[in-house]
Amino acid sequence: MRNKIYAKAALSFILLAAVSSMLLLCLSCSGSTAVQIKTNLLSFFVTEEKKVDFWLPPYATFHFYFLPGYQIDKVVTGPNKTQAGGLLVNLPDTAEIPFHSAFTIVFSGKITIRNLNSSGVLRLVNLSVHVAPEEIEDIYASGEILVSIPVDDIDPGKSADIDFGFEIAEDSAYAEIFESSVTRIGIKLKIPESTGELMHAGYELTRLELSVSGKPFSLIPD
Repeated sequence: MRNKIYAKAALSFILLAAVSSMLLLCLSCSGSTAVQIKTNLLSFFVTEEKKVDFWLPPYATFHFYFLPGYQIDKVVTGPNKTQAGGLLVNLPDTAEIPFHSAFTIVFSGKITIRNLNSSGVLRLVNLSVHVAPEEIEDIYASGEILVSIPVDDIDPGKSADIDFGFEIAEDSAYAEIFESSVTRIGIKLKIPESTGELMHAGYELTRLELSVSGKPFSLIPD
């Protein structure tokens, strides 16, 4: 099993090191110079976690929790302690960057849901993205839902792509969560109970990215 603490520290190091490098490289930049830091969150999943097939017993709702790693909750008891906290993300503290303009945070991803049955329809699948401040222990119970995406019915042998992306800027309704520069983020996939059939299904993570962009020297003349 991968070390979850290491994964969290690694993401913090990647983002903070990138900011430091960005500032050093931009000593001769103009005020209009735009920069972007992008992190591939799929790097926190081992290969067998990115594409998983599973069986859904009749009358059983499944919850899948992603970041860090993943958990399948077959009895709807809620996420374990590790998954409940989501992925702890250290973002650039713009208050410590001289002459900065507001940074924009973008979180995007793509998850494919497959119906592997010869009969029976997957219904009412839903994906939601959750965020919370650092002090929150369970982001799914006490955090905020950034986006909730219902999925159309998936016929036997078919698949559905859930392609999402959203932007958090200074004037965003959720901007306060990111003000401390330390944020928790996670994804929940819900597949409701089937009506009397054993269902064979699967998911595949093909993209999960977190990026920070802005003009850190906006007050410097061009």
